[in-house]
Amino acid sequence: MKHLLLTFLLLSTTTFAASLSTIKAQMKARAGEIATLKASGHLGEDAKGLLSVRTATPAATATAQAENADRKLVYRALAAKAGGSADAVGQRAAARYAERSPAGTWLQAVDGTWSQKE
Repeated sequence: MKHLLLTFLLLSTTTFAASLSTIKAQMKARAGEIATLKASGHLGEDAKGLLSVRTATPAATATAQAENADRKLVYRALAAKAGGSADAVGQRAAARYAERSPAGTWLQAVDGTWSQKE
């Protein structure tokens, strides 16, 4: 029984790591499109570490939905590993995304207000 449980945990961890690897690859593949959509003002970075559609287009909506689904999975995984909350991980990610975003990117402050990065 103990051996079976250990095998299950090992397989679960391996599958989870492969899954995160796939998610990171998907996110990397979308990075160029996200940068273009952010530069055009269609997408912004919210205070929760997610993309927000500022000007709705099919491309902006689809890209934000896909990216946000992946970001949420990554945030939950990081929170589970560190023993914190996914919301806290997302807020820290939001600060990093804001810092790394180029001038002109729409950013949401913690109080909910939006401004373009200078």
